[in-house]
Amino acid sequence: SLPTVTAVSATTTAKPTTTAYPARGSIVVDVALGSKAEGLVYAFGSLWVTHPDAGRVSRVDPATRQVVATIPVPGMPIPIAASTDAVWVGSYSSGKLSRIDPTTNKVVATADVLGGSPASINVVGDELWVASHGFNGARIFGLESMKSSDSVEIGPAPGFAVVDGSTIWYPCYGSTTIARVDIVSH
Repeated sequence: SLPTVTAVSATTTAKPTTTAYPARGSIVVDVALGSKAEGLVYAFGSLWVTHPDAGRVSRVDPATRQVVATIPVPGMPIPIAASTDAVWVGSYSSGKLSRIDPTTNKVVATADVLGGSPASINVVGDELWVASHGFNGARIFGLESMKSSDSVEIGPAPGFAVVDGSTIWYPCYGSTTIARVDIVSH
């Protein structure tokens, strides 16, 4: 049975009204995208979805549930992240990092990722940490310059990471470990 919420007005003569809501965990709506979806980020009032098999990113308006832009990206886009002024996409097969301008919905810059095969992207302050299966580490890029300033060895096939304050945690798909990297000292 569906959960209900009962609302009662401040007057004693009003009848309570009951509203039914969908059960917790139920799918409320599907959005047809036309190809396999992999990476997802919410930014600039939209959902941004990577499609590795189609070489593109879809921008979806969550209110209308419509694709409002389709952005071609070189290679096989999988990881995606957003900073305050851009959407960042890693293309696994081409080894590229792409910067999408959300005002034009176009790729405005690309950079090569050391070792290729970007597996995750994390925005950390004014840097992008891009993990690479080919390098078994992360390449660190400046948000503004898109130039690589440093790199960190992590472990075999680092995957989708999470930032916890001054630490990034990476699962290492090529082993049975997770790796903790100190952002400041790395």
